[in-house]
Amino acid sequence: MVKHGNVDAIEFFQNKPSKAEVNTFIDILKATRNIFLLNKYGQVNFGLTREENYRNLVWLANNEVINNVEFNNMVNKLNLEMQQQNPDKMNFDFSLN
Repeated sequence: MVKHGNVDAIEFFQNKPSKAEVNTFIDILKATRNIFLLNKYGQVNFGLTREENYRNLVWLANNEVINNVEFNNMVNKLNLEMQQQNPDKMNFDFSLN
C-alpha cells in the first residue's frame, strides 16, 4: 500500500481490531481518497493550460486513481472541451503507452 520513498506513510496493524475491519477501513480510505482526487484533478480546469490538465490526468493514472481506459476517455474529453473553448488551437493525441 506504500509507494517507495513515501516518508509520510500511515502504518496499520493488521489484526487490531481485526483483519476484516482493518481491510474494510483501508478500502473505504482508498475509495474516499480516489473520489477526492478525481474531483480535484480529474475535471477540466480552463484556468490551466491543456498540458497542465493533461499532466493532472497522467498523475491520476500514475497514482492508480484511474485506469488506462478512464485515462484515455478523460484525455478525449479534455481535447474536446479545450477545442470547444479555443477552436483555433490544435490538439495533440497523448497516451500512457
